[in-house]
Amino acid sequence: MQLPAILTLPRLHEVAGPIYLVLLLIEYALAPAVPLSARLRYIFAPPGWSHDQSRQDSHNIKADYVRAHPQEAGTPGLPKLPAV
Repeated sequence: MQLPAILTLPRLHEVAGPIYLVLLLIEYALAPAVPLSARLRYIFAPPGWSHDQSRQDSHNIKADYVRAHPQEAGTPGLPKLPAV
């Protein structure tokens, strides 16, 4: 007898991935050299935010990808090429 899908255990990567991301978020938020306001932003700011601006946000990453691969411009999730 096979159990319904809702009763089976999830695969390890389906559980471990989100847990790992939460642990990384906590690690960054508790870093000793980071001010309290920056710690809170690690939790509540948009993805890609960093206290020292060393990381790109998703908009910049997508724009760089489209510049490198113009044939992909305008596909779902990617911006169109800027008008020249």
